Order: sequence, then C-alpha cells, then structure tokens
Amino acid sequence: MSKRKKDKKRRRSRRQGPSLDRRRHSQLWEATDLMHRKKWAEARAVLEPLNSRHPGQADILTALAEVLHHLGDYARYEAVCAELSSLNPNDPAFTLSLGGAYLLNGRPALALRTLQRFVDRWGNDPRAGEVRATIAEVGEELDEMLSEHG
Repeated sequence: MSKRKKDKKRRRSRRQGPSLDRRRHSQLWEATDLMHRKKWAEARAVLEPLNSRHPGQADILTALAEVLHHLGDYARYEAVCAELSSLNPNDPAFTLSLGGAYLLNGRPALALRTLQRFVDRWGNDPRAGEVRATIAEVGEELDEMLSEHG
C-alpha cells in the first residue's frame, strides 16, 4: 500500500473513531435514561443491538444485566453475568451476580460453587457474611434434594 493510501486510511479511521465512540456513549446514555424511568423493555431495545455492535464492553453488559434482571429474563441474565464475570474475573460484584443468576435459574450446584469462590477470594468483603449464610442455606436444600432422589 502506498504511503498516500496509508495516510488517507489513517485520517479516515481518526475521523470515524471518535464519532463511533460518541454514538456508543450516546446510546448508552439513552438506555440509562430509560432505565432511570423504569422503561426496561425500551432500554433493552437499545442495549441488545448496542451489545451486538460493541461486544465485550463491561459498561454495556452491566446495564443490560440490570435490565434483564428487571424484566425477569433470567436465562439471558445468567449468560450476561457469565460474560461479565469472564471479562472481569477480579471483580467480586460480577462473581456475586453470577452466583445469584444461578440461583434464580434453579442451578444450586453452580450457585454454590460460584458463591464459595466469592467467599474464598473476597472473604473480607462486606457482603461475605450474607453470602456465607446463603451458601449454608442452599447447601442444606441441595443435600435434601439429593437425598430425596437417592
């Protein structure tokens, strides 16, 4: 590629870069505004395509997770929480959200494993006591379920 074509391409990418970023932020602000007004379905209609165009962005995924939780779409909520936890393995909030998503979807063994990982890594977190209580409760329920099914 000639130097002239490279320079032209570089200038074009500089022009498009910030405008694409502004558009992304504008749509995220629009979704956030809809969320503040509790217009969950409308916010989802903004966030789902935004997430498709900009995959792996924690700010978009976090907003989408909140919307999905409010809409009761727990299967999709779990998938988004798993993606967030994978993208940010050192963030206790995402690990905790994933554990909660497993509970909402009736997956107690996965919830226990994830919540135990939270306690093991962030045992001094202010939420750790409550998580330990949840682990004990879910563990008892899981033991009962397993003993009933022999």
